[in-house]
Amino acid sequence: RLGPTLVEPPIRGTPIAETVDRRTLRSDPETFGRVLETGLEWVRTFQAAYAGASRTRSPIDARRELTLEQLAFSPPEPPGPLELVTVPQHGDYHPGNLVVDDGSVERVIDWEYAVLEGNPVADPGFYALKLAEYAFGDFERGVEAAFLGPSEHAAVVSDRLADHCERVEIPPSTFSYY
Repeated sequence: RLGPTLVEPPIRGTPIAETVDRRTLRSDPETFGRVLETGLEWVRTFQAAYAGASRTRSPIDARRELTLEQLAFSPPEPPGPLELVTVPQHGDYHPGNLVVDDGSVERVIDWEYAVLEGNPVADPGFYALKLAEYAFGDFERGVEAAFLGPSEHAAVVSDRLADHCERVEIPPSTFSYY
């Protein structure tokens, strides 16, 4: 009565979050970096295959995109226009939604928040943040350890994200702003 149904067979693999212990991610920055790179590599390939037109976002528009009126939050205005391509965006791209088999991404699941014309920073940025949260037990500790503090993890994240930006031709300052 509800219309046609789609039944998928079980997929091979395991969510990447279940393939490595969070203690290992916390104690071994290189393992953390490999897991980060696995997610970045898949999203790079996906975004490159389906990238749309380049759009310039004015400083006012960029600020408006990130303003959360409900939380009374508004970021500072960027110093100038931001140039970004549009890409399909998963919207919930985190280690629990990447299914790996033999070390590579076999499937990405749970596309309920996907959009066709999204921001190319959203999925890789969210993945890095959620991986840090998973490794360090909560969001604040993860951000502190992997993004803000002078630590081996922060150096690995900085290197991997700088490499990602170079490979997808996004200025690191634009990535950081978003």
